[in-house]
Amino acid sequence: MGKKKDKDKTQDEVLDVAQGEALNEDARKRLEKLESEWEKRELSYWGISFSCGDLRLLLEHSRPVQALIRQIACGQMGAGEPAPGQAQGDDALQAELDAVRKQLQDLHEEREQLQRALEQARQQAAACQMELDRLRQHPPLGEAGEVLAFLCQRSDLQAFLGLERLAMDVEGLVRMVAVLAQKDNVRRLLERLGEAAVRRRAPMTAQERALLAAAVNWLNYNWRTRPYRLVDPQPHAPFDFNTQNRANYTPTGETIVQVLAPGLQNGQLQWELKPIVETSNR
Repeated sequence: MGKKKDKDKTQDEVLDVAQGEALNEDARKRLEKLESEWEKRELSYWGISFSCGDLRLLLEHSRPVQALIRQIACGQMGAGEPAPGQAQGDDALQAELDAVRKQLQDLHEEREQLQRALEQARQQAAACQMELDRLRQHPPLGEAGEVLAFLCQRSDLQAFLGLERLAMDVEGLVRMVAVLAQKDNVRRLLERLGEAAVRRRAPMTAQERALLAAAVNWLNYNWRTRPYRLVDPQPHAPFDFNTQNRANYTPTGETIVQVLAPGLQNGQLQWELKPIVETSNR
C-alpha cells in the first residue's frame, strides 16, 4: 500500500514538472500511455493506477479527451437554453419556415382553382363538341335550307342541273349555291320551270319561285353594281309583246290573265328572258 502511494506521488511529481508549455519526457510518455488506453476504450479496466494527476494531464493535453468534452458541452447547450444569438436565428428560421408554408398553401389553393377551371373547360368542350356534332347532322341552313330541301325532293331538277345525289347537309348547300350562282344556270333553270308552267297551264309554284329568287340572289354576289332581277307583269295589265311572251296555248288576247313565269333582266335592264303570261280578250 505504501508502494502505491509512493508511485502516485511520483506520477504527480511528473505532472507538476509538465505544467509548463512543453511536456517533459516522463509526462509525454505518461500521456501516450493514457491515450493508448483511451483509444482502446478500456479506461475502466486499466491495469495501472489512475491518479488525479493523470486526469489533469488528459484534460489539459489530450486532444481526444478535449474533443469529447467539447462534444458533450455542445450537446448540453442544445438541450438547454439557447446560446447567445441563437434565439434570434431560430426566430428568423421560423419566420422563413412559416413563409414557405404560406407559399405552399397558396400554391395548393391555386392548384385546386386551376383544377376546377380545367374541369369546367372540359365540360364546356364536351358540350361544344355535342353541339357541333348536332349541327353537322342537322345544319341550321335557314332559308337556303328550305330551298335545298325542295331541290333534294326534285330529282328531275337535280339531274338537269348536274346535282345528282344532292344531300341535305352543308356539302349539299355548297354544291347547290356553286351551280346556281352562274348566270347560264339561272337562265336554264328559269326556262325549264317556265316550260313546265306552260305545260301545266298554271303559274310556277311558290317553292319554284323561291328557288329562282335564291339563285338570282346568289348570282348577284358577282354582280353587285349591276344586279340581275326577276320581273313580274301586273295581272289585268295590257299585254306588251316587247316585254312579255304569251303562252302558246293563248295565241291571242290583249289582257294579262296570270303570270306563268317571271322574266329575267340584267343590270342594264336588258331582257335575258321575258315573262310568260296567259292572256285573254276579256
